[in-house]
Amino acid sequence: MKSGSSGPRFALSSRSTPLLGCEDVARAAHASCLDGTDLDLTVSAFRRRLTGIGRLNDLEGVASLWISSAPRVLDEMATRARGLGTDIVVVDEERGSVPNGREQLATAIKARGLVPPQSRVALAVRPRNPEAGRAHLARLSLLRNFAEEWDLDLALDLSGPIDWLWEAEAAVFRMASRLRLLRIVYPLPALDAQTRTRMTHRTIAACVDAGFDGLIVVVCPLPFWRWRSVSALVDATAMAVDRLSDRFGIVSVRTYQDLPQRSSTP
Repeated sequence: MKSGSSGPRFALSSRSTPLLGCEDVARAAHASCLDGTDLDLTVSAFRRRLTGIGRLNDLEGVASLWISSAPRVLDEMATRARGLGTDIVVVDEERGSVPNGREQLATAIKARGLVPPQSRVALAVRPRNPEAGRAHLARLSLLRNFAEEWDLDLALDLSGPIDWLWEAEAAVFRMASRLRLLRIVYPLPALDAQTRTRMTHRTIAACVDAGFDGLIVVVCPLPFWRWRSVSALVDATAMAVDRLSDRFGIVSVRTYQDLPQRSSTP
């Protein structure tokens, strides 16, 4: 996104709608003058086929790429690495209610040797506090230390379930020196407002206070009857980024691109 002052950059997540292909999401990001798209390869096999992610060889315009922590994904990374222009590759947490981070860290260290020098590798972090105490903050501090030791970054994902006992401000404070990506749902859905809205706003405020200037990935939810509408996604994205730019004090000088209309687009 072109802006009149320094601050975070923006990308549009492929998780915004399940019925638009990667090319359509890229068109929406371009029409909204964002810095690129956020491509999530950790979705189900059915969704990968539906959106064409599995067949995508050209990663031009992809600002962030999410991969599984399973070691087998490194083979796919090796085949894509030569043409990779992605700013940041995020290694997801392991499956399970309380991931231990070992497989995630091992995959991230190996991925670091596959990506081009200009690309970064980050460890995904999600807002959970299973013990309902402060142990999750100690784990975040340990994760940040591992990231510093292995020259990795951290990526905070608030687009999924959010634990209402998670301490947003303290967590951001512990991650701030390595936090390079923030993925959020915006505009916030009304049906999940009580927890998600409060936590998202607290996290954004903490990031503003910490001077966050990394990549903000926006997941823009659409009503199901507009899941195939590129123009609806452009409108939702533009509104979300404008509001977030205000929060971070970014003076936008964006001029919206004309979006080619297709007969199949409502």
